[in-house]
Amino acid sequence: NLTTSFLKNYLDFNNQNAIILLWNGNSDKNILLRLGFSTNIMLNMTAYDTDNNRVFYLKLIYFQSNEIILNHKLGYIIKNGRFLSLKETQDSICNQNHDITCIHDATSDVKLSKCIFNYLCIKNNYQFILSKIIK
Repeated sequence: NLTTSFLKNYLDFNNQNAIILLWNGNSDKNILLRLGFSTNIMLNMTAYDTDNNRVFYLKLIYFQSNEIILNHKLGYIIKNGRFLSLKETQDSICNQNHDITCIHDATSDVKLSKCIFNYLCIKNNYQFILSKIIK
């Protein structure tokens, strides 16, 4: 069963400081805080058209301080609306087939989020990201 104590034990395994990575995760953050996960590092990823000109930026946000750690330009993308979905973002940066059978399935979301985060780490130096969140 997926219980709060199971999750806490999983995240605290070997006394490591687990990082919780979310996609457009404001609601997720609130739920995690209510469940008592306030000591874990939480990062939020989102892809947003900041200037309403169809130029999208992939943002990595440190939830504890709401600081934008990275603001990575994805470029001009033709679409309605100012947010890119998880799949739209992943499609804009990766040509690999991740065998996604159902969008919004938990396994698919993890695969796509991991791909996007790995892309950010490669493009922007993983050590730089860590230096912004582990102080």
